Amino acid sequence: MFVIDEAFASFAPAGTSLLESGPPPKNAVVVRFTDQRPGDAGLRMGYVVGDADLASQLNGVLPAWPLSAPAIAAAVAGLDDQSHVEAGALLGRQQVAELTAALAATGAEPFGTDANYLVAHAPTAGAELRSSGIAVRDCTSFGLPGHVRLAAPKRDEMRAVLAAIAGLRQMSDRLATTVDTAALDRIGLEP
Repeated sequence: MFVIDEAFASFAPAGTSLLESGPPPKNAVVVRFTDQRPGDAGLRMGYVVGDADLASQLNGVLPAWPLSAPAIAAAVAGLDDQSHVEAGALLGRQQVAELTAALAATGAEPFGTDANYLVAHAPTAGAELRSSGIAVRDCTSFGLPGHVRLAAPKRDEMRAVLAAIAGLRQMSDRLATTVDTAALDRIGLEP
């Protein structure tokens, strides 16, 4: 059996999802999660698309996960409102592009992404952003020391996140000036 994780498929470009060409093959299931779908964060549910017999077998081995009637109704409504999902995905991509540009301006090295978050090589950014109240994840446990993961923030938080990232650049500029001055002092030159 093949398991295809499409948790962030809502953010990906057209042609990325296996489901766009119809149901998956009988030996595969596609897994999606409403929490990664724009507009449905917080519902805490996932679903599988696949052959009915295969899905039934999976259902027999999964633990129970109680869901409220309002959460189920919201998820079903979200599936029916593709324009809302597309608008949320567009906003997420725009925010990630802004975060990418802001981080790159600090000397960090962001990686391209189709999700609503990015990963960047930015060894000192994690602690500094957290001290500014920005939610950022250290990627060391993923095997990426010196890297951080930063999600597209809520609309009303974007300005604060960009300001905190700009603060990283100012700190980087000050440190570079300090290092250059110290180097000049060591060889007897005046700054």
